[in-house]
This record gives sequence, C-alpha cells and structure tokens, in this order.
Amino acid sequence: MRFDVADSRPAHIAEWLANGAQRLAHRKNFASGGMALAQRLIGDVSDGRCRFSVADPRRFIDFAACEVKLGGTVIRFMRWNSDTDCEKVTARAPDRGNVTLHYVLRGECEAIQGDSRVRVRAGQVLIKAAGGHTIKRWHGVCEMLIVFVTRDALVRMMADDRLGAFADTTIDLAPLTVVDLSSMATLARFVATAVADLGEESSSFDEPALAAQAERTLHLLFLKNFASKNGVPCDGTANIVPFYLRRAENFMRENLARDIDVGAIAAACGVSPRTLQYAFKTYRNSSPARYLKAMRLMAARSVLERQEASAARVAEVAQRHGYRSVAQFSRDYRSQFCETPSDTLRR
Repeated sequence: MRFDVADSRPAHIAEWLANGAQRLAHRKNFASGGMALAQRLIGDVSDGRCRFSVADPRRFIDFAACEVKLGGTVIRFMRWNSDTDCEKVTARAPDRGNVTLHYVLRGECEAIQGDSRVRVRAGQVLIKAAGGHTIKRWHGVCEMLIVFVTRDALVRMMADDRLGAFADTTIDLAPLTVVDLSSMATLARFVATAVADLGEESSSFDEPALAAQAERTLHLLFLKNFASKNGVPCDGTANIVPFYLRRAENFMRENLARDIDVGAIAAACGVSPRTLQYAFKTYRNSSPARYLKAMRLMAARSVLERQEASAARVAEVAQRHGYRSVAQFSRDYRSQFCETPSDTLRR
C-alpha cells in the first residue's frame, strides 16, 4: 500500500502506523496466544503493576505483543481480539516519570484515571502524563502502539537545547489527553517509520549512534507538540492548564485532610469559584469536588500499598485523607479501584 506523505487524515496516519507495526511480527520476541499468555506477559513487562482480565474467558480469541527499543525509548505493540469485555488495570506511583503515548491503530478503548474518563478511537493518540491508578477497557479488536518517554529524558533535552527553541518551556499535560493524529502528524509518521525499520531483521537503528540520534528526534518532536512557554503551547495543540488550576491542584494536595470547599480553593488561587469550576470542567473534565475526592483516594491508595493489613490502619488512613466515615471511604474506594481498602492491604 502506497502512502501520500502530505495526507494528514487521522485514518490514513493510523493505517501507516499499523503497517509499520505489522513488520514487528518478524521479531524474535513477537509473542501470540490466548488469555493466559496475555495475563502473564502484561504482568511481566509491567513488573506486576498491570492486571489484565476479561468478562468471559471462553470468548477471548487471541493476543499478540512485541517490544522494541529506539535507543533507551521502549516501543510496545499490543493487539487483543475478544468477543467479551476486556480490562487492563495499571497501578503506578503518582510520581512515576513516564509519559506514555498510546497510538490506537484499530478499534477503540476507554481510559479512566481518577475522575477523568476519555474514549480513544483509531486515528487518535492517548497521552498519559501522570502516574496513579489507570483503567483501560475495550471490546472486540483493539490494536495499539505504546511509546514510553521518560520526563528525565525530556528535561535533559530542554537543558541541552542548543538552538534555544525550548528555553523556559514546561510540560504540563492533563493526566489523560486525547489528540487526533492529524494534529501531530510529523511525530506519528516518524514513529511509524522508526517502528517499520525496527521490524526489519537488520535495522538501521541497531547502530547505537543512529538510534541515539533518532531518539533525540523523537524527543524534539514530542516537545514541539506538547511543551509550553509562559502557558502557551509551542505549536498550539497541547492541552496546557492555566496557572491558577495548577495552583488549585497544589492547594488540594497540601490539604487532603482538611474539610475544604470550592470557595476555599478558589480563594487560595485568587479566582472566583465560577472561574475555577469552568477551568476544571475544561481542562480536567471534572469538578473541583470530584477531582479532590479522586486525589484523596489516590493518595490513600499509595499509603495502603505500603502498609500492613489492619482495620485500625484503614480508619487511620481514611481520616488522614479527609474522610470522617470509614464506611464512606470504603464505598468510594471500591467504586474508584474495583477493590476494597483491605484488598489493597492484602496484596
């Protein structure tokens, strides 16, 4: 199939990415099989941070996966085919330094993190820019390329920017951001070209010097699309938040145990409650109250994962994170994470 480089339609770019990913089937580490393989491999590559499950194991058809590296950047291909609902739950430390780009090549999926919920279709990319507890759900065929970029590498790139294009820039994305491939076509095409080459038996990027330069180009293209200067995106496409919204999130984080409302948060940020409500709706697809609750639950989960099991400890953690009722804490926790606080402690 021939591709017109100038064609920036999302479906066209997704097809280009999919064709590049097909080359990976020749790699020695390409694996395919059933649900047991999917569960084992997903657990292994995530060091146990991911759990994969299906609603009806009898209706799961097949799974395939492969991993390649462009320098130090991991690029992972995954394909699921199932006639039943599938779910992948990922638990990462809140300060985990990876930014992941999930290029959806076929099908669609839903992603949930805290109070944010987004749907991603073929021709779009999901950018996950924060650690924490994330749920992805899909039904039918779902095929993805996942690119893992570390914030440390991006920071080093900005510090070593000899042309000054990214001086005084920051990376300030929402935890879950969905972008059409047409708005980041050059980055998507570059990833497709690199993946296709990495799928060859003898790749140009087997040469460390070439791989390092290609990885540098990948980082530069990412920054072009998603870095911001003085709150303004470098190319107008990034989902950058206003300074007062970031201030609100910091205020919430510092006051998880206090009984604070929208008025107190707005006052701390120097804006009106109405302005704050609008900002959370626009940039976080949430309300301040729901976002605060999700933040409290995420922080509580992080503590529980490091504690020994006891009912008294659950009550203590609930109180430290703004809950006066342990029963309400348990209900909210189960709704958010599909398990009880005691389940987390036991694990």
